[in-house]
Amino acid sequence: MFRGFKGIISWLIAGTSVGPIVYGAEGSPVWSAAATTHLRGEFRSEFIYDDHGVAKHTGYKPTKSTTLGVTHVNLLLDGDLNADTEYAFRFNLWNPTSTPLDYGYGTHWFNKTLGFSIGKERIMQGGWDHQDQGYQTHVEGFYAQNLAMKDFDGVLALHLKAAGLLSLQVVNDVKADKTSSNPDVSGRWNKDTHPTIILGWLGEFGPIRPLLDVGSYDNNKSRWIDVGIKAQLNSLRVTLDYHNDSVAYRVPVAGAPDQNETNTKIAYTANASFEVPNLLTPWLYYSNYEQKQASDASIGLSGHKYNTATAVPVTAAEGGYTYTWDNNGTTWGLGADFGFFGKNWNPFLAFVRQSGRFLKGTSAADTETRSENLVKLGILGRI
Repeated sequence: MFRGFKGIISWLIAGTSVGPIVYGAEGSPVWSAAATTHLRGEFRSEFIYDDHGVAKHTGYKPTKSTTLGVTHVNLLLDGDLNADTEYAFRFNLWNPTSTPLDYGYGTHWFNKTLGFSIGKERIMQGGWDHQDQGYQTHVEGFYAQNLAMKDFDGVLALHLKAAGLLSLQVVNDVKADKTSSNPDVSGRWNKDTHPTIILGWLGEFGPIRPLLDVGSYDNNKSRWIDVGIKAQLNSLRVTLDYHNDSVAYRVPVAGAPDQNETNTKIAYTANASFEVPNLLTPWLYYSNYEQKQASDASIGLSGHKYNTATAVPVTAAEGGYTYTWDNNGTTWGLGADFGFFGKNWNPFLAFVRQSGRFLKGTSAADTETRSENLVKLGILGRI
C-alpha cells in the first residue's frame, strides 16, 4: 500500500545503516527476509474511573474521578532497505517526553545466522511482560517503575540465531547524580559515562518461548536476571516472568574502603488471555513486587522497607501526597477486549486494583496497607 514511499524512505535512511529485527516484542530485535515498507498507526482512547484510594488519610477523603481522554497515538514505520538490512521506528505523537521517538534502529544480517543492530532500542529487562508493553496494555506491575534502565535507549547489539535468538546489547551504564543527597541516587558507584552489557536469549520450541536476560550495571556492582516463558496454545496465551535485581549501595566505613550493601528487588508476574475469535478476549493479570533491604540504617534508608508518601499537604483537606511505589506493590487486573467490530477496532473493559504497604507515621513499625481501584472503558485502534 505504501510502496510508493520506499524510494524516498530508502534515500532518507540509507546513510545511517538503520533497520530492525523484532523479537516478537515492540521495539526489540527479529529477522525478516521480505523487502517491504510498512506505515502503521496505533490509537487508544478511554474513560478511566479512579477512586484514588491510596491518597485517603486521616482528615482527608479523596474525590473519585472519571476522565475521558486519548492516551496513545503512535506512528510506526518499518521495512527493508535491502534483503539484508531492516529498519523500525515508532513515534509517540500524543504524549512525548524529551523526544517523540520511542525507538528507531536498524539491523544488518551478515548471513542467516549472524547480525547486528544499532540505534535506540528496547532494553532487554523485565521479562515478557515488559517486552510486550504497548498501546494495547491495560495494566503493568510496579516492578516496571523500578527497573535499572530506561525502556528504550542507545544500543549496539550483536545477534546470533542459536536455538532461538541470542543477543548481546551494549548500552550506556547508569550514572549517579553527584549533586543529589538521596542515597538511592548519589550513593551508587559509577560517576562516569561508559558502556555496560546485557545478554539475552529468546528460545522458540513450537508454541513455547523461553526468555533469559542477564544485565550488569553501576560499574558491574549491580545486576539483574529475568526468567520468563510465553506459551501460545491454540486460543490460550500465557506469560510467566521472574525478575531479580541485586542493587549494590555504597556504604562508608571509617578507616577502610567503602563497602557494598545489597538490596534485592524481586517481582513475579503472570498474564493469561483466551481468544474467542470475532467476539472477545478475556484476560487475567497478577504482579507482585518486593524490595528486600540488607540494612536500612547503614545506607541511610530508615523505614525504607515500606513505600513512602512525600510532599505533605499544607492542610489535611488538600491531599497532595506523592506516593512512591519503590518498595512493594501488588497489582491485579481482569477484563476483556472485544472483537465484534473487527480486529483493528476493539472496545475494551478493564478493572485494575493495586495495593501496597506504606508508612503511616514516623515510626517504621507504624504502617498500613493502601489500595486503589481503577475501571477503564475504551477503544483500541490500529491501521
